[in-house]
Amino acid sequence: LIGAVVGALAFGVMYVPCKRYPAHDTFRFQWDMGAGILAAGFVVNIVVDTGGPILWEGLMGGCLWAMSNALVLPTVRLLGLGLGFTLYHAFNLIVGYA
Repeated sequence: LIGAVVGALAFGVMYVPCKRYPAHDTFRFQWDMGAGILAAGFVVNIVVDTGGPILWEGLMGGCLWAMSNALVLPTVRLLGLGLGFTLYHAFNLIVGYA
């Protein structure tokens, strides 16, 4: 429950500096964000230690998600923070749950 509340309050916060400060290289942004997610995943895996199998479907979904994240900065610059994120997350939901 605590994780859900924190996730709901902090959803999308990582993109706010992209609107406020110039981020010229979208691939550098994606690399930094992916490295942070990978580091957090390692920490959670060490703490939880489930020892489960590798799910290849999850890895492929993560690759598609990473490619869509590479287009987030140009979308936000072109359409603005509100409309850009609405389209970005709607596309992610449609593709992720299709």
